[in-house]
Amino acid sequence: MIIRDHRRECCSVVENIFGQGPSMEGDFIVINFFALEGWSLAELFRVRCIVAAPYVVPYSAPSSYERHFKKEHPLLYEYLQEAPTHKVCWKDVIHWMWPIFTDYWESWRHDLNLSSCPFTVN
Repeated sequence: MIIRDHRRECCSVVENIFGQGPSMEGDFIVINFFALEGWSLAELFRVRCIVAAPYVVPYSAPSSYERHFKKEHPLLYEYLQEAPTHKVCWKDVIHWMWPIFTDYWESWRHDLNLSSCPFTVN
């Protein structure tokens, strides 16, 4: 219940900022590793997402994560492997973004009417 209420509040705050009309070209949302809700909210409102984390990533992907990701999302995996380093690429996913692709965030993305997996469509 706490998580659901927190997510609802996050959505409401961001909707008050970006939901009134088209966003401006330079608009963005800043998040840290403990506020991954912002990644999906940025996608929902079509604004950039910037990660500001002046510390070492406090977690790492499970050892089997890459193998499972490649099996579940082969085209996305290939795209991320080939992406230039100034765009979101596999190095970002394996370094810090991997939790966004887990079941934990899937329900949140569903509540926002986004695809269950970032960078894909329903």
